[in-house]
Amino acid sequence: MAPDHSWLTLLKSAMSTISPDISTRRKKGNQLNILAFEVSTLMSKLLSLWRSLSDSRLSQLRHSISSPGVRKVVSDDDSFLLALIFAELTDSLRLISISISHLSSRCSDPALRSFACAFKAFVSSGEDPHHWVMSPKDMHSKSKKMDRLISATSDLHKDLDDLAEAEQLLKKVLHCSNEFSVNKLGSIADAQQRVFRHRQQVEHLKQVSLWGCTFDAAVALLATSCFTVLARIRHAFGAGHAAPPRSLSAAVYPTPPGPMISDTTDVFEWSRRMLTAPDTTLGAAALAARYANVVIAVEKTMRGPGLVGTEDRDELYGMLPDGVKGLVRRRLRGVVGPAADAELAMEWREAMARIMAWLGPLAHDTVRWQSEGWTLERRRSHVAGEVGPVVMMWQTLWFANREKVEAAVTELLVGLNYICRFELELRSRNRVRE
Repeated sequence: MAPDHSWLTLLKSAMSTISPDISTRRKKGNQLNILAFEVSTLMSKLLSLWRSLSDSRLSQLRHSISSPGVRKVVSDDDSFLLALIFAELTDSLRLISISISHLSSRCSDPALRSFACAFKAFVSSGEDPHHWVMSPKDMHSKSKKMDRLISATSDLHKDLDDLAEAEQLLKKVLHCSNEFSVNKLGSIADAQQRVFRHRQQVEHLKQVSLWGCTFDAAVALLATSCFTVLARIRHAFGAGHAAPPRSLSAAVYPTPPGPMISDTTDVFEWSRRMLTAPDTTLGAAALAARYANVVIAVEKTMRGPGLVGTEDRDELYGMLPDGVKGLVRRRLRGVVGPAADAELAMEWREAMARIMAWLGPLAHDTVRWQSEGWTLERRRSHVAGEVGPVVMMWQTLWFANREKVEAAVTELLVGLNYICRFELELRSRNRVRE
């Protein structure tokens, strides 16, 4: 049976649905188009920085620098910790400004095209000839606008995937059989309608998201936000244009030790030097993540030491760097005899709990910090103002003193060894009694 006219019409329509006229794909003006997703990420980073500088978040920072773990193995000098916070925030902004500079070359506005020079002048001298620093009220308004654009761009990304899936399904339906049937006709119509719906949604989102924004409009938002964030950092930390931070919301501290910034030193260059981990730290040895995983593994084992088998102990031991393995072996060398002292086991539990109380949070924050990747990949969960606590480098084991952490980890492992042996011998005695 030859296909009738309606079948051929539907087939032609379906093929045109898959391959729309090239004129519909033509770019309009100087729009971002596919770069919308990169710009969305930059906006998310800027908003995260801005919101991390709110009064409430700054109050949290004042509390965080007093945490026991930071004091024990990172530093007990408020001014040094303050300098680390300032350095991390400004270095994050430095990376963002580099990306904005690349985008600004596509702008038609001469002022926006010169963003790199304007920002450099603002960093060094505070000059703002274009009045790009916004008031808190204006920044709040722009933040809401950027939230909407970020959200719409995120929706567009999802709908583009859905559209590609729908088009693939339509192609599959068209090529699965060459025979005409009523069922196939219905399947093609359904698949075609699905593609049409997704295409309409995609076109709508392109108009309301960053996809349809011009380079000038997008870069203007980014540039003014970048200037405003840097101004807020300086205000919050009491830092001048060529000086390290002096305070945190009126809490004045002495000038921080370590690399100083001179009148001729760029604040971003100072920040990068400040974030270089000293040789005595786990960060310099690239061991921060490894020790964090060891501490978390010990923490899990402490919850059920009686359930720890030989394989579990071997796995934990295999996670240790050679230096700690040597420390543990030397500590255990003098341990002889059965682990039958219940009072000693209790003392070890209490000692381990005290260590874990300050070391555990640092370990968990290290894992979180690595997964969040503050300076490289920003989470997109910071849309519509829903910003959770952000882990910063100084809150992790990155700047932790290596010897102090290794000593604490050694104590945990020696204590865990005794408690596991005690639990094992206790179970053995109970079985004998039964």
